[in-house]
Amino acid sequence: MALREAGLRLASERGIDQVTVDAICAEVGVSPRTFFNYFSAKEECLLHVDVGAAEWIREAVARRPITETPMDVVLGIVRQMAERMQAREQQLRLRAQLITRYPHLRAKHSAGYERVERTLADSLDQRGTPAPVLAAVGIAVLRACYQPWSTSDTRALPDLVDDAFSEIKGELQ
Repeated sequence: MALREAGLRLASERGIDQVTVDAICAEVGVSPRTFFNYFSAKEECLLHVDVGAAEWIREAVARRPITETPMDVVLGIVRQMAERMQAREQQLRLRAQLITRYPHLRAKHSAGYERVERTLADSLDQRGTPAPVLAAVGIAVLRACYQPWSTSDTRALPDLVDDAFSEIKGELQ
C-alpha cells in the first residue's frame, strides 16, 4: 500500500518524530481523512500487518490436505508466510530498522505476531486439529528468522525458516 511505503520511507529518512500524517498523505497525494480510513495512527501505518493476513491464514489452512499432520500444516503455512514476507523485503527491512531505532515500537510489532499466532491456532482448531503449541512454535520460528534476515542476512527468509524447522525436527527425533 502506498501510504505504508511512503510512511516507512519518510520515517527512515527523517525519523519518526519528524514525520506527520499530513506529510505521509502529501507524499501519496491523499487527504488525512483517507489515511484514517486505513490507520488509526502513524505508528499503525508503519507497523501495519498485512490487511488480509488473517483471512489468508484461514484460507491457507483450509486448503491444506486433510491428511497432513498438524506439524506439516504449520510448517507449510509458516513457509508460505515467509515467502510473502520475502516479496516485501525492502519494506520489511525498513520497518525492522525503525523498530531497532525506536524501541517503543517493539510492543506493537510483537502484538502483530501474537494476532497472527492466534489466527493460526484458531484456524487449526477449526480444521479439527487443535495445535496451539505448534502454532506458537511456528510463529516463534518465523520471528527468530525474521530478525537476522531483516537486518543483515543475505539468505532468503523461506530458506532460513526451512533450516530452522529442519533443526527442530532433527532434535525431536
